[in-house]
Amino acid sequence: MPQPILFSLVALISLLPALLVAGSPGRREFEGRQRLLVLVAAVGSLLGFLGPLLATAGWPAGFSVALWLSLSVTLTVLLLLSFRWSGLLDLSPLLMPYLFLLGLLATVWSGTAQAHRLQGAFDGLFLLHVLLSLLTYAATTLAAVAGVAVLLQQAALKSKRPTRLTRRLPALAEGEAFQVGFLKIAETVLGVGIVTGIAIRLMHNQPLIELDHKTLLSLAAFALIGLLLLVQTRSGLRGQRAARLALGAYLLLTLSYPGVKFVTDVLLAS
Repeated sequence: MPQPILFSLVALISLLPALLVAGSPGRREFEGRQRLLVLVAAVGSLLGFLGPLLATAGWPAGFSVALWLSLSVTLTVLLLLSFRWSGLLDLSPLLMPYLFLLGLLATVWSGTAQAHRLQGAFDGLFLLHVLLSLLTYAATTLAAVAGVAVLLQQAALKSKRPTRLTRRLPALAEGEAFQVGFLKIAETVLGVGIVTGIAIRLMHNQPLIELDHKTLLSLAAFALIGLLLLVQTRSGLRGQRAARLALGAYLLLTLSYPGVKFVTDVLLAS
């Protein structure tokens, strides 16, 4: 079995304790223990990156590596902000199953990483740009999970029948605050990421902006997150619900894209 797959399997196993505890009652009485399990999951997820790093000569690039890094950064953001935002770990019943599914998908693509050679003076700026991109993904994912939690709580209040799941999620006001907070973080970090991307192009004596698919996607994401933030803070209940549904669709899309890639890269290629 290739070495990267072994690392990915260990990384996947490291998610299990936090996943199993996520749905248990009385979590706020054991926040310290839950933070420890989230820390284990965040560090363990890095093994999915470490395996390809040891197996390739350079910075590993590939679908599996991107997923594992995204998982680790998302869990790290959750852990750090849980010390500041009370009740944030109550998103775990929705977040951890989602991240575990992404971990399964990352394991499927283990062993396909390619090396990206950094270029001397640009190493630091390149790594900063990668980190900002990962932070944007993490904040957007957490905002989407918070939005889904709010939708579930609203449905439970409307039907006057709270479920076992909604009893373990953040209260309605908490979920709304988490969603807006993460959207603000995502918009700010993405803005800085766009600036660093422009700086890298200038240092390579390239045009200020090249309208390739990556640039267009970044600009579109910046505009869309800004629009969602505006709708969420300025519009009525219908607009806010639409914004949360859009964020929920984002979660589905991030799961469906790996599914399509699996069909094209694995099934059709075999």
